[in-house]
Amino acid sequence: AEATNELVDVLNSTTTTGETRLKAVQRTEEVLTEFRDGIAELDLGPEVGLLPQLADARNRFASEYRNVTENLDVATTAVTGVNDFLTGPTRYLVLASNNAEMRAGSGMFLQAGAMEVNKGSFVVGEFTPTGDLFLEQPASTIDADIESLWGTFVPAQEWRNTNLSPRFDQSAALAADMWEASGGAPVDGVMSVDVQTVTRLLKLTGPVKLPSGETISAETVLQDLLVDQYKEFSDDRDARRERLGQVARAAFDAINERPVSAGDLMKVLRELGAGR
Repeated sequence: AEATNELVDVLNSTTTTGETRLKAVQRTEEVLTEFRDGIAELDLGPEVGLLPQLADARNRFASEYRNVTENLDVATTAVTGVNDFLTGPTRYLVLASNNAEMRAGSGMFLQAGAMEVNKGSFVVGEFTPTGDLFLEQPASTIDADIESLWGTFVPAQEWRNTNLSPRFDQSAALAADMWEASGGAPVDGVMSVDVQTVTRLLKLTGPVKLPSGETISAETVLQDLLVDQYKEFSDDRDARRERLGQVARAAFDAINERPVSAGDLMKVLRELGAGR
């Protein structure tokens, strides 16, 4: 009961800065860990020689106990991951992808940029169109199977063909190598931010303004990025691809600037991670 009450207080608290959100996430991990340790290896007594009613009650309790401990393990793992991610300092290669131009699940990587994560805040640099990052020489890190299956499309040189395979671990390793070969600083990890990701982030932050002055929200972003921008920028492919990076950057900036609760942020990050 004490753990539950504290978790409710922490997750419902107003957190207006990266550091206060991070402290809330850290406290959540501490409470979950203390809770799990406190009920570990609970002795339920003998399983045999019990009256039927007592045996039924014991079995129900044992089943509920297993469910609680399993859910606690899952929750603690998720929060630990979110805590590590938000604590930093870490540097990520962010690949903005559009599902309207399909590759293996996450859309074509159209924009690439670096993001620093430190003490609960995100600092996103300028995005570069991946079409401008074509490598004259192929990057060295490419899985042999991917090269044999997709080598015709030069995925180690052409960023827009980097994720023809659904094996994101291999696509990410290749993209990190290509980023360095393009002159970028080494990164600790790689993430793909597609239209669904941006939609979830905008549900968290509310509408954002783009450099053009336009406002875009969770309710309009799907139609905008998957349909409307292809009409508006039909003769300007670079502007269309740049818009994707602008929306992604605005969503991350909004998390820094607005009172997003730690509980809501943890939920979104966990869901996005689980959904790849």
